[in-house]
Amino acid sequence: MSAGRDDGIADDADAYADLDGPEQGAPAQPPPRPKAAPRAASGIANDADLFADILEEGTDKARSLDTNWLYQQQGQVFGPVKSKELLEMLYKAEVDAETLIAVEDGEFAPLRRIGVFRAHLPKVQAHLAEVREAEEQARHVAKERLKKRATLIGGTVAVVVAAAIAIPWYVISSREAAAEADKEAREDALRKELDDLLASVTIEPPLLALVDEPAPTGKKSKKRRRRRGGAVASFSGGAAKTGELTREEIMAGVAKAFSGFKRCIVGQMQRDPESVSEQIVLRFSVNNAGRAQNVSLKDRFLRRSPLNACMTQELGKVRWRAYKGEVRNVDYPITVGRR
Repeated sequence: MSAGRDDGIADDADAYADLDGPEQGAPAQPPPRPKAAPRAASGIANDADLFADILEEGTDKARSLDTNWLYQQQGQVFGPVKSKELLEMLYKAEVDAETLIAVEDGEFAPLRRIGVFRAHLPKVQAHLAEVREAEEQARHVAKERLKKRATLIGGTVAVVVAAAIAIPWYVISSREAAAEADKEAREDALRKELDDLLASVTIEPPLLALVDEPAPTGKKSKKRRRRRGGAVASFSGGAAKTGELTREEIMAGVAKAFSGFKRCIVGQMQRDPESVSEQIVLRFSVNNAGRAQNVSLKDRFLRRSPLNACMTQELGKVRWRAYKGEVRNVDYPITVGRR
């Protein structure tokens, strides 16, 4: 080798003089197959073939992927950025066809006038259209998802609200139904007890006071006062044969309220059996209009009990004929019997 040559395979040609062909007797090697041109890698940054005419001006610096670019936005200059960075910005819509760009120390021109960028503009538009469509579809999906979620939340809220209303209502209704059933059961029991008492209790009206009879001749001069045995009604006021109410009329009127008296007495026996004695004396007077007034029970305890009001109400339903004269006062004893 000569001393003035650089070391290396490409420059050491003399050393390769004996490599012109294969050795004698060795099989001939097939000629090497031509290498296929390398396929361009997919992607924006690696699309190197499109950078061959990066500028209309044919400078080596302009055609390199390492070219530094300046670009303007809103009156301000940014950069420098590499060619592939600017191309990526174009695909991201951070710059567009009208963006002014220039190599360092060059004049600014719209991006669409630069060859490689101009070649990418249709692809950029298609890419941005796909991005917009994908974003629109994503918004639609998100909107539908939000609508479904809102519907689900609304349905859940409606169920919760309905449950919050229905459960207390159901509890209250159940309690009311149970209370109503219990009330009806108690009322049925009271009615049965009342029916049993009505069947077992008897009340008897008093006897009329007998008029004194004339004394017979002889030794027996005492007058017969009254019939013995049983309660006797007493009357005061009025006079016989004067057109006033007679004792018989008064007794006949009271007899109309007798069934009501029995219900009143049985009701008192339900409330307080011990308060009802064998005889209850009802006091009242009949005024000139033929109505009962000043109705009360002789017994002080019963006078303050519901029995007094009940019997007053029943006697108030009776109507006698109107009359003139002194008001008739009556003591009306009622005999109570139990079977």
